[in-house]
Amino acid sequence: MDTIFPYFRLHFHNKRGLLHLLFWLLVLVFYSFNYSRLVDGPAVWLFIAKDYMLVLCLFYSMSYLLSYTLYQLKLKGNAYRISGKGLLLGVIWLVLGYTVWAGSTAVICQVIRDYFPSDSKNVTYLSNLLLDEPFLYIYHWKKLPVLALDFIFLLSLPLAPKMVRLLLQQKVEKLQLKNKHLQDELEFHKMRVTPHFLLSTLNTIYLMMQTKDDKAPESMLKLSGILHYLLYESIDKKIPLQKELTFIQDYVDLMKLRIHPHVPITCQLDGGYTSFMVSPYLFVSLLENAFKHGPGRSLDGAWVRIGLQLLQDQLIFKIANGVNKDAVEPAFGGLGLYDLKRRLQFLYPGQHKLDIDKQPNRFQVTLYLNLQIV
Repeated sequence: MDTIFPYFRLHFHNKRGLLHLLFWLLVLVFYSFNYSRLVDGPAVWLFIAKDYMLVLCLFYSMSYLLSYTLYQLKLKGNAYRISGKGLLLGVIWLVLGYTVWAGSTAVICQVIRDYFPSDSKNVTYLSNLLLDEPFLYIYHWKKLPVLALDFIFLLSLPLAPKMVRLLLQQKVEKLQLKNKHLQDELEFHKMRVTPHFLLSTLNTIYLMMQTKDDKAPESMLKLSGILHYLLYESIDKKIPLQKELTFIQDYVDLMKLRIHPHVPITCQLDGGYTSFMVSPYLFVSLLENAFKHGPGRSLDGAWVRIGLQLLQDQLIFKIANGVNKDAVEPAFGGLGLYDLKRRLQFLYPGQHKLDIDKQPNRFQVTLYLNLQIV
């Protein structure tokens, strides 16, 4: 029990208590107005008191039940599934609540008949329905349709806001969890790409320095810029588009050092996009795939073409690579595009389009993206 009450007490503080008090005052006003239209005389207060106290008990028992169930599920790391135990407890709660409500209603009707006779048609109808047969017949299935509707109406007012709030809270928590999961995936891909790319590039630059190649210092500077981007700039949710373009250009320039000079590699990026923002690390998987399945798969028929242009506020990124269909395919593939699709659906819902054109000797991806102005 020590694991239950801390979670339950966590949601009860002064501000929340005042909101509950105001809410139940509104419920009391609603019940008073509703019953005053259906029942006259002192009998109305008997019905109001009976239903009000019963709903209070049902509401807080349901709150306790939900708190207990959700807390246990969160301890197991599975807060978004309805457990069999929780469903069973909910059914038991509903049956017990209806049983107590129907029995107490019959008792109130008997008290009114004996001590507060009423000419109200509604009271007379309800009294005849519940009292003209032995007590246990109030639970007969033939009476269930009439009584169940009253019971559901009774619970709907206080429980509906509670259930809506719970559903909204779970939806928000799911979105937060999904966002965190995507961020973790992004960090995972950065850690997966960086070591291999870094070691290969450093080895290439080392050989350039051994041969006293004039491009070695410039290449080291580009590598430093890429590492700075991966470690510091890509942690923001949005970065200037110009920084992403600089990363792409440096990445392509370094890849050219590692690939045979006879392999055509073109990269045309329209510059001057200082007023637009973009999610970081968005094009890396496309760059990786182009070099991995193109020159990385076979130099025969290999080529890479990269282009980016901006039409008003829409970015169009095209990347294509030659494919040698007779070469052996990599053992692992396809995860980059899959992850990119998921990121785009989350970061740019309804604001992007991804076209994939796969041919026997060519593979091309075109990304259309609506950008935000700073």
